[in-house]
Amino acid sequence: MKVLLCLLASLSVALAEKPRLGGAVEMTAAELADPALLEIANFAVSRIDEWTNGMYRSKLVQVLSGTRQLVAGYKYTLEIETAMTTCSKMGMITLESCPLHPDFTNQLCHVEVYVVPWTGEREVLAQGCRQKPTKRQFTFGGLPGGLNQADTTDEAVMAAALFAVDEFNAQSNALYLNKLLHVHNAQTQVVNGINYHLRLEIGTTVCAKGDNQLLADCEFDSNAQFQVCDVVVYNRWDDHKEVTRMSCRSTRSRRQLMPGGLAGGVNPTDPNSQSVLEMSAFAVDTINAQSNSMYLSKLVQVHSASTQVVAGINYHLELEIGATSCYKGDSVSLEDCDIDQNGRVEICMVIVFDQPWTNTREVRSMTCRPKAVAKRQLGLAGGLMAADVNHQDIQRMALLSVDHVNAMRNNPTLSKLVEVTSAQYQVVAGLKYYLTMEIGTTVCSSSDNTVLLSDCDVLLGGGRETCDVQVLDQPWIGEPQVLSFSCTPKPFRP
Repeated sequence: MKVLLCLLASLSVALAEKPRLGGAVEMTAAELADPALLEIANFAVSRIDEWTNGMYRSKLVQVLSGTRQLVAGYKYTLEIETAMTTCSKMGMITLESCPLHPDFTNQLCHVEVYVVPWTGEREVLAQGCRQKPTKRQFTFGGLPGGLNQADTTDEAVMAAALFAVDEFNAQSNALYLNKLLHVHNAQTQVVNGINYHLRLEIGTTVCAKGDNQLLADCEFDSNAQFQVCDVVVYNRWDDHKEVTRMSCRSTRSRRQLMPGGLAGGVNPTDPNSQSVLEMSAFAVDTINAQSNSMYLSKLVQVHSASTQVVAGINYHLELEIGATSCYKGDSVSLEDCDIDQNGRVEICMVIVFDQPWTNTREVRSMTCRPKAVAKRQLGLAGGLMAADVNHQDIQRMALLSVDHVNAMRNNPTLSKLVEVTSAQYQVVAGLKYYLTMEIGTTVCSSSDNTVLLSDCDVLLGGGRETCDVQVLDQPWIGEPQVLSFSCTPKPFRP
């Protein structure tokens, strides 16, 4: 941290052309290559990874351009290029050791980062990314307006597909909700934003529209009618979406259409079959192995299952899992563990690849979201949800935040949590907590390394502060991280 502060301080001096307060200054090529600025750009890339649902980590390629604005600190507006790596977000490999992924196109990202060098505070204020046009796209007409093939499993493609299904349900007169089965094809078109040209297969579920049921919980009807829909979803740079074209046609039932499970086709299957339950149990074991949670999770229900014949079988599963009361270190069978009624319940979309003749079985992809906020099939990120200020997770984040505040300040005495006054959380790649809390000055010296904060009494006449903090929790990576904090003195009322 001291090294980073020194770098940031040197950057603010070295780059300073005495910009006027509020005036943005264009940065030179030398300034864009400064190690401290690259550290800021890498910080922004890490935040983009946290806020997106992709499996793999991204890496900074270069800073293309940027401006610096003097405010109560510095605001950096940067245009950067990023590349996808082969390293999973759940892995522990250092980013420097991660090779680039051959199947992904680089991204061009616009980011705005607020930095206060003298406190170490950093925050990404805005970010937006688009696919970088390739040389081939330019050579053969891939200029704005040209169609480019896209990965059907890409997170942005899936977000557009799920949005289209939501719009279909809103506009149709059907009594029952439809649900996405498969994205057959995807193309992107650069306009003033991006057009997603998608071919989707959707099917009717058992959920009536007026049931207020989460689509994630809805199973396909055993006699489901499937439709293939060609849609265009326009996505503006500010993430505003709208369906500009939709054309659907009925297909024969999946059983009639693919009696033998043609290679590449995704076919619904019995979620309670022995093979599906076996793959689901394997997926839960993998989730438990990769998560840093203290408690084991357990399968609650398989909501839907489909198979895809490849060189083996891909099982596309929608699972509901719940935290149990069993610690990971306990020598106990998962079957004997009871679901914790106050624990976290999640909806997980997983793909398990099984190749019996080589004894190969692995989880190819996995995305989990708290059930309470899974408003769409994959629980799209972004919405702020109110949280109980007395919930154990909220209290844990608050205590961690107080420790961070004490560590970052040079106050002679320690501060202690008085109460959490409000709490919200947001589904990102993990959970992001927004807390407002009151802290108070204690009798304990901050230089006493032997004291426990829990033993410190808050001074009755001491200073009180109201703090707004943001905390990111990604259990599969490590301990929660305080992203930002801001504290203001609270007026004393005798």
